[in-house]
Amino acid sequence: MLVGTGTSITLTSPTNVWTNTGGSGHREQNASSVMNIGFTFVFNGSSYTQWSVSTSGTMRLGPSAVGGTWTNSLTGGGAGYPVLAPYWDQGGLSGAYYFNTCGTPRIRYQLVNSAPNRILVVEWKDADLYKQSYWTTWAYGTFQVRLYETTNKIEYYYQKMGTCDVCNYWYGCVNTNGSVGMASSGSDFISVTPNATAATSSTTVANNSVNLNSGNTISNNVMYTFLPPSGSCTIYPPADVTVNSSASQCGENVTFPAPVTSGPCGNVTANPPSGSFFPVGVTTVTFSEPGGQTATMKVTVKDVTNPTITAPPAVTYFVDPNTCARVASHVNLGTPTVADNCSPLSIINDAPPSFPKGVTTVIWTVTDPSGLSSTATQTVTILDNQGPNMVIYMNPNTLWPGDHTMRSVYAFVTINDNCPGSTYQLTSVKSNQADAGLGTDDLPNDIQGTSFGTQDPSFMLRAEQYGFGRYYTINYTAVDADGNPTSGESYVAVPFTKPPPYDPGQGGNNGGWSGGWGGWKDMPGSENGLPTEVFLSQNFPNPFNPTTMIQYSIPEDGFITLKVFDLYGRNVATIVNSNQLSGNYSVVFNASHLPSGTYTYVLEAGGVTTQKTMSLVK
Repeated sequence: MLVGTGTSITLTSPTNVWTNTGGSGHREQNASSVMNIGFTFVFNGSSYTQWSVSTSGTMRLGPSAVGGTWTNSLTGGGAGYPVLAPYWDQGGLSGAYYFNTCGTPRIRYQLVNSAPNRILVVEWKDADLYKQSYWTTWAYGTFQVRLYETTNKIEYYYQKMGTCDVCNYWYGCVNTNGSVGMASSGSDFISVTPNATAATSSTTVANNSVNLNSGNTISNNVMYTFLPPSGSCTIYPPADVTVNSSASQCGENVTFPAPVTSGPCGNVTANPPSGSFFPVGVTTVTFSEPGGQTATMKVTVKDVTNPTITAPPAVTYFVDPNTCARVASHVNLGTPTVADNCSPLSIINDAPPSFPKGVTTVIWTVTDPSGLSSTATQTVTILDNQGPNMVIYMNPNTLWPGDHTMRSVYAFVTINDNCPGSTYQLTSVKSNQADAGLGTDDLPNDIQGTSFGTQDPSFMLRAEQYGFGRYYTINYTAVDADGNPTSGESYVAVPFTKPPPYDPGQGGNNGGWSGGWGGWKDMPGSENGLPTEVFLSQNFPNPFNPTTMIQYSIPEDGFITLKVFDLYGRNVATIVNSNQLSGNYSVVFNASHLPSGTYTYVLEAGGVTTQKTMSLVK
C-alpha cells in the first residue's frame, strides 16, 4: 500500500445508488443491488465484473448474495468475496439513520475514461460517519473508491473527513471512529492506520483503526493506493471480437487491441497477430510471454454473403418411345453458374425421376459452408411427337359372291397411343376399279352410306368386280392431343373367283394389321376353320398391278416373316416382320415401287418355310 496525497475525480454525470429521500431505505447497514463494474477487474488473482455497496462505508466485489443488511461480520452472507472498506463505522446507536440532511445524493458512481483505461469511481458524498446518540449530530465525510481497468489498482481518496455541522445545525460534533482496510476473501479483514502500518486482522471489519478526533486521523486529500502483487505475470486479453466477412473473401483482416498485463511480464505476442486474415468461423488467439503465461480470446468472422446462382437455360425434349414422359437420365439439364466468397458449394436440384409431357420447373439450390443458400429455376419442356397406333379390322373383309348387291361392312378401329386424348375419323373409302365399270350388270354407286369426318363404323359396298377382282381400301385418320396424325388402311376384297379357303359369312379368328374377318373354312391343314399347319395361298389377283392380296395361316403363336424376292434373290420388300397369334391372315401387297416381273414371296413361321411366285404386269 502507498500513502500520499491525491485529488478528487469529479463526477460529471454520476448515477445515484441512493438519493436523500429519507426513510428506512437509507438506514445504516443497508445494501444496494449488484451492479456491473463495466470491465473485468482482477483482485488477488481473481476476476470480477460486479460490485455492490452499503451505507456503512463498505464495498463488495463479485455477485454477492447478501441480503438487505450487512453486519460487521465477514462470515455471513456474501462470505468468500472481497470487501473494500474506505471508512467502515459499524457501531453506535442501533438503527440510526444513515443519510445526511443536506439534500445531496448519499452514494453515487460513474465509469470514467474509455477502454482500456476505464476507472470505476464510487463516491460517498457528505456521508454521516457516526452517530453516538439520537440528539447528537454527525461528523461528515466525502471519500471515493477507485478501481482501475489497466493496472487493477485500488485507490481510497479522502476529500474531507470529520466536518461538523455541514448543514449549520446547532448540534455539537462528537468523536467518530471507523476502520480502513480490506478483506481479500471475505473472512479475514486487514485494517490499516493513517501511517500506513497494518493493525490487527479480524473476522470483523470493525477494528476502529481510525479516530477522526484523535491522533489516528485521516487528513483531507489523503489517498491510499493498493497495487496488485508483483510476484507473477498476468495477461488480461481483450474482449472477444465478432466481425462480418466482406463479399469478396471468405474471411476478414481483423485488428484487436493489445492485452493488458500486470506483474513482471516479458514481451507479449499474439498468435495469430492483430491485423491477420481470419477465415470465416471461430479462431482462438493465444497471447503468450517468455515466462510461460498465456491467455486467449476468440475472433469470430461471420459469412453474411449469400451465394449466387444462375440456372441453365430452358431445355426441350421429346417423350421417350411408347411413353408419355422422358426419364431424367435422358435429359441433359446442363450446369448452373454459381459464385460465392466461400467454398466448397453444394449444388442440388429437385428434378423428378421422370419428366412428364408438358412444362416442369426445376429448382436449383446452391448452399455455402455457412448454410447460406440461393435458388434459381429452369424449365424443362417435354413434347409428344409420336402419333397414335391404329389397327383396323373389317367385317367381312371378303364379299362373295360378286352378285352386284350392296353389302354392309363394319370397321373395328383400335387406337393405342403413348399419351391419352387421341381421336379418329373416317377419311376415305376407295375402290381399285371404276364405279360401274366394264362387265355385266354393272351398277353405279358402289360405295354408299359413308360419313367422312366422323367415327363412322359402318357403310355399304357393292359386291362387284371385273377383270382380276376388286378390293376396296378403307382409310381412317387418327390425331392425338398434341396434333400428331396417323392414318391406317384396311381392305375388303371382291375376288374374281371364289378362293378355296373362303366361305363368306363365316366368322374367322382375327386379321393382321390389314384386318380380316372373312371366313376360313375347309382350308387344307385346318379343322373347323382353325389352322393346324402353316399355309400360304396364291395371291390374287395374279397377275396384278400394282396391288394384290395374299392370305396365310399359322397354327401357333410366334414370330413370322413374309418377304418378297426378285429373280436375283434380292429382298425387295418385307410385308410382315412381327410376332403374331395363331390364326388366318390376309394382307395387301403394294408393288408400285417395283418394275414388272416375276417375284417370289416367302413365308417363314414356326421353323417352316413356304413360298409361291406372282407376276407384276405394268
